[in-house]
Amino acid sequence: MNSSINSKRVKGIIFFVLLFGCGLGLESKAQSTRQKQQPTDKPWSELVSTEGRFSVLMPETPQEQFLPVPGQVVSTEVHVYVATTDVATYAVIYSDLPELAKDPDLLNTIFDSGRERLAGNGLFRMISEKDISSGKTMGREWVTEYGRAQVIKSRIFYRNERLYQIIFAGPQVDGVSADLVKFYDGLSSKFFSSFKIKS
Repeated sequence: MNSSINSKRVKGIIFFVLLFGCGLGLESKAQSTRQKQQPTDKPWSELVSTEGRFSVLMPETPQEQFLPVPGQVVSTEVHVYVATTDVATYAVIYSDLPELAKDPDLLNTIFDSGRERLAGNGLFRMISEKDISSGKTMGREWVTEYGRAQVIKSRIFYRNERLYQIIFAGPQVDGVSADLVKFYDGLSSKFFSSFKIKS
């Protein structure tokens, strides 16, 4: 597989994952509960994926999906775990991309391309982006807005030849109470901080 085709395939997969992840926000029930906090005493459960080599806390049992992504030379399967509550949507997505392990610079280029293609498609507005790489794990965080109703926080990591994307989708909280903002910040923080990649 030559590097040009390889790069196009990986960019296509990342863009697909980004769009799929942002699309999850559109399915969230959070928009209808924007003005009221929905606290629950129900404990979150730990999802441990042996095959995916990760663990994460979720407020509901996630649905598992397998989505084929056809490529020019090689087809890839994307694994998706999605949990939707009355206030937010949570997702973990992963796919094997061993070819990126040989070229970290290509990965940064692909992250940039994913952001540009996402921001340029007209549906989403990029609010913020930051590098969250650490040690052997390369990563980016994006916060995007869909219309005036949804905010999607997304973290994407590459480690051990695998690409992971962790997504939290909730309502736009501009102009609402400080307590409600704190509530949603707490949910996303709990979700993101619980995600662990197994060696």
